[in-house]
Amino acid sequence: MRLVSVDIAGFRGFPQRRTIDLDADVIIVSAPNGQGKTSLFDAIMWALTGAVPRIGPDSELVSLFSDTATASVSLRLREDGGRELNVTRSIENGSSGIALSRDGAAVLRGPSAEAALLQALWPEGSAEPEPLPRLRHVFTRSLYLQQDVVRAFVDEDDPGARFQLIETLVGVGQVVELQRQLETSQRGWNTATTHAEQSSARTRSLLDAARAELSVLSPETTAAAEVDLQWNSWIRSATELGLSTSELGADRAKALNSVINEADARMRPLVRRAAEMQTILSDLRTRPTDVAPLDAERLRVSAEEVNGRILAVQAELTRSREQLAEERRRLTELAESIERHKALAALALQDLTEICPVCNQPHVVADTRARLERIVASGVSPDTTIDEQQIPALTLELRNLEIEQGRIATLSAAATEAERTARVREATVNRQLQALGLPESATPEIVATELANIERAAERLSALRASGEALALLLSRASEFSLRTEREETIRRLDAQLAAELYQLTGRRRTADLSRTIIEDLQNATEALVDLALKDIEPLLGRIYGRMDPHPVFRRARFDTRMFRRRGQLSAVLDDPLTPLSTQTPEKFLSSSQVNALAVAIFLAFNLGMPTLRLEAALLDDPLQSLDDVNLLGLIDLLRRARDQRQLVVSTHDARFAQLLARKLRPVRDNQRTVWIELEGWGRQGPEIKATAVSTDMSPIRMVV
Repeated sequence: MRLVSVDIAGFRGFPQRRTIDLDADVIIVSAPNGQGKTSLFDAIMWALTGAVPRIGPDSELVSLFSDTATASVSLRLREDGGRELNVTRSIENGSSGIALSRDGAAVLRGPSAEAALLQALWPEGSAEPEPLPRLRHVFTRSLYLQQDVVRAFVDEDDPGARFQLIETLVGVGQVVELQRQLETSQRGWNTATTHAEQSSARTRSLLDAARAELSVLSPETTAAAEVDLQWNSWIRSATELGLSTSELGADRAKALNSVINEADARMRPLVRRAAEMQTILSDLRTRPTDVAPLDAERLRVSAEEVNGRILAVQAELTRSREQLAEERRRLTELAESIERHKALAALALQDLTEICPVCNQPHVVADTRARLERIVASGVSPDTTIDEQQIPALTLELRNLEIEQGRIATLSAAATEAERTARVREATVNRQLQALGLPESATPEIVATELANIERAAERLSALRASGEALALLLSRASEFSLRTEREETIRRLDAQLAAELYQLTGRRRTADLSRTIIEDLQNATEALVDLALKDIEPLLGRIYGRMDPHPVFRRARFDTRMFRRRGQLSAVLDDPLTPLSTQTPEKFLSSSQVNALAVAIFLAFNLGMPTLRLEAALLDDPLQSLDDVNLLGLIDLLRRARDQRQLVVSTHDARFAQLLARKLRPVRDNQRTVWIELEGWGRQGPEIKATAVSTDMSPIRMVV
């Protein structure tokens, strides 16, 4: 099966409809980055598999510039017999659809179209439990090398996922699914076997218990007359206590149990009521009857007196402090006045003459001088009339009054709390009395009398119960003969049941062993087939990897398989052919370009060596992004050799590399065709497409002199 053409509209980088001719042995797609190369490859993948997992849900595939907010891709393919297959997928109003037709025949839609496409593309996939996800995985690992996930097989897929991929490529997916179903069934079978073992253990336990009961049954019997006498006496006692005895059946053991249960039912509330009344009686007996009344009025009067005295002392203290402050101010002013006079007198002594400088009159200098000297020599001794000791006394009195005020407040609070506690206790006792149906005025004597009545009733019921249990023992002895017969019959029945269960359990264990053997054989066969397939393609992988030769030391590539927890594991291994050195984690030792070269080699080995899908093509999206120049030359040589086996679709962003591809992959025979598709000028309408058929070169071998 080969690609013929693709019609794209509203899909990712193709907002408007574009038709691209793919009917060639080699299709080279060149364009600068962002012109729609990857969108073309994704369109082919979406048409064939129904999803592009790298992008996400289908709604993300619709171009933002689509006029109709819809997307469609129509892919034409040509089968080996020449019949054409047309697959059309579309997205409209958020939902996806598919249509398929062959040579213009009736169009299939929906699930029938998906089934027909899967049958045409991958017939073995119809037996997969999830065929479409597996198809996409196979598609991206062996047919479409995506640009941004080139290394997925090497450093993203875990060893288990790699092994599953090989299982799918080899075609043993159905066997693996059968193995998984058998393992699931085996787990269920083992669970059922465990339940059967538990059931047989329970049967054995019941059998042992029945034998133990039979061994302890006494051979002695009790006279029927004695049993009847005690039975009638016990029934009369029960009737006197008001228990229901009129509708008892013939089964005395059952009737006895019924009456005892009724006695227990009546005794339980009596016991609870007795306990409650005992508590009430204790509270009543400890309740004080001569509680002295609280002298609240006296405390109130005392509080008012103390508050009044506090206010008076505070007022007196305030007045005394104000008087003291005023007196200190007066004394300060007087002292300042005396100091001023002394200063003036000292100045006057310095300039004293016979004529007064102030009044300009004569005076007796000696008298004036003596007077001025007395003023200068005088000290400051102002007298005060305020008693400063009064303020500390008032402060002490105020503190004592405040202490008294706090004491009275504490007494008042204690009195209030005591009164509240008494009220709460009284209310609690009254509620308890009311709950028991007693008046609030009930005295301890009344409660004690009621308690005694209840205890007597409970004791009678308890005595009846004890005598009933003794009577039950007599009934048991009387019925031991029938019980022995029943136990012997039970033992015979359990013996037969246990034998049947053990026989069934033996068969289940044999079946489990057989299932385990089949699963192990399937695992071994699967591993052997995978190993055989890998050994078949390992030489091809070695040649491809050696042609690219990305590493100077690790120059040989191979696969390694192993089983871990009954699951296959696959790793890519690189060896140094000159030493014993090797690595199962190439991504840790190779550069990014070298890892990409290994991934491309594995991809081409799978594509050429394990043709799982019927589409004989290899799609490589811009390998130049991932490889260096040396690796690219090796890749081009590989592609030139593979063109006869696969339809090649290669994209590149480098025009020179595109020219090199066109030159190296040009047609060399009349029945070969190479098309060079150029995408350019991307805008809101999408890219412009230029398709050129590369000329045939009938002389592929040239001699250079």
